[in-house]
Amino acid sequence: MSEPGFEVAVPIDVRWRDLDPLGHVNNAVYLTYLERGRVEYVRTMTKKEISARSFRFIIARIEIDYLAPVRLNDVPVCRISIPEWGRKSFTFSYELSDSQGGTLYARARSVQVCYDYEAHGTIPVPDDFRDAVIRLRQEAGLAPPASSGPSGRPS
Repeated sequence: MSEPGFEVAVPIDVRWRDLDPLGHVNNAVYLTYLERGRVEYVRTMTKKEISARSFRFIIARIEIDYLAPVRLNDVPVCRISIPEWGRKSFTFSYELSDSQGGTLYARARSVQVCYDYEAHGTIPVPDDFRDAVIRLRQEAGLAPPASSGPSGRPS
């Protein structure tokens, strides 16, 4: 499922355990909602069953702007996209909103670095990953991710 400007949209179930004593979702739980979006992004991108080895990246940075509280009976949707990448990294952009997009709960960005778990080091973004992202973005009517780095060249 895609939304304008995003390749994938994932409905999120708000669980009782997600709530703090004030009755809204605790801010740390938003990270779990974003993780759910990343998992579905990779599943949608690969179009097959995924495993831990499907994730050839680690999170280097994440930032969240909290805009409105999520409550127990809300049905948030995590919209996710890869708008840019470099030589060894790429960025996920997220919006967490209600299903109609009328209430925006949060905006977030995370930077992932591609990683070889056996060699314990960073690697260039794999070509098959790049191809799959481009294909997924084309299916959503989006241009390929922008290149980041000096002089427009991938970093």
